Amino acid sequence: MGVLLTDLSNEEHSKTCNWWNWRPTLTLISTLKLLDAERLDLMGYNAGAEVSQAEAQAIASFLEARVLPLLSENQRVLLNGSRTTEPDDGTFYEEPSEMYKNYSTSLDWLSEFAQFCRECGGFSVW
Repeated sequence: MGVLLTDLSNEEHSKTCNWWNWRPTLTLISTLKLLDAERLDLMGYNAGAEVSQAEAQAIASFLEARVLPLLSENQRVLLNGSRTTEPDDGTFYEEPSEMYKNYSTSLDWLSEFAQFCRECGGFSVW
């Protein structure tokens, strides 16, 4: 289970992402201060939030210029925005102070997402 990102200009063009990768992706997007808190919140609950084409382009540019060049193949971005080279071994962290370790996203996913943002006419999150 996760989110479905659907291109607003072509509903046959979509991308899926699991929650484990999507939540840290939202953390990165939030640092742009491009989208308001309410929309970011809706994007975290696949509630049909929409991102315009201009906003999608800005997200792609941000990822391409300020995130992807700083990540190596073996790094992951955690929910709190920090980076780690520790492989995800499937451990489920239950302590509140460590729960951020349950979510991470990779260079591969962020590259795919940036490409989707670059190509789409905006997208909705379901």
